[in-house]
Amino acid sequence: MAGTLTSNREWFVPWKTIDGEKVADFKVPPIEVLLRGMCRPEILLDLIRHFIVFGDDRGKAAKKLARYHQYHAVNRASTPPYH
Repeated sequence: MAGTLTSNREWFVPWKTIDGEKVADFKVPPIEVLLRGMCRPEILLDLIRHFIVFGDDRGKAAKKLARYHQYHAVNRASTPPYH
């Protein structure tokens, strides 16, 4: 499950892909998907640098982190196509 320090329990969600292309097989433990998919150094650093925003949550500062599908969709959309 991935979330931020300011996230309530309902905002912690599983990271569901290792390769960014397909949802991991249900037989793969969720912690393995999280570690191999989200915690690879290049992805984790990209998430920290480009995919965290701060907002207001009923008068308190809230840190928001992109979910796995948002992260991969934005990166796919912003990469120029190869010919």
